[in-house]
Amino acid sequence: MKKENSNILIFILLVQLLLPISHSDSCVAGFDRDIERNQFTFPEFVQGENFIVHFTSSDVDSQFVNGQWLNLQCNEGYAQSVLEHAESALSVFLEDGWEDVPPDCDESIQDLNSPNHCINYGGNS
Repeated sequence: MKKENSNILIFILLVQLLLPISHSDSCVAGFDRDIERNQFTFPEFVQGENFIVHFTSSDVDSQFVNGQWLNLQCNEGYAQSVLEHAESALSVFLEDGWEDVPPDCDESIQDLNSPNHCINYGGNS
């Protein structure tokens, strides 16, 4: 009976692993996606030790998401609280043995073939 249960469990696990791959509906985004960072009309930011939160307090910026236009207006207090939560979460993860965040890209590197060029850091830098 135990062998039969373990065979059923293995079969279920294999189906769970192979089905999303065969139907291209994996929750992991592919490398061919186009990532574009918002370009705010009136950009603002708050900077912490490890993170920078970009935001705008202007009501002229908006973004088309799921068929509707959303206003991206924020305030400095909310952006600061997001920054504090990110810094706090990072310290918890580092205490648990996670790897530290990578360094920022070096914008002075001009060689496009260099692995340290900013084009390899995501976004539209």
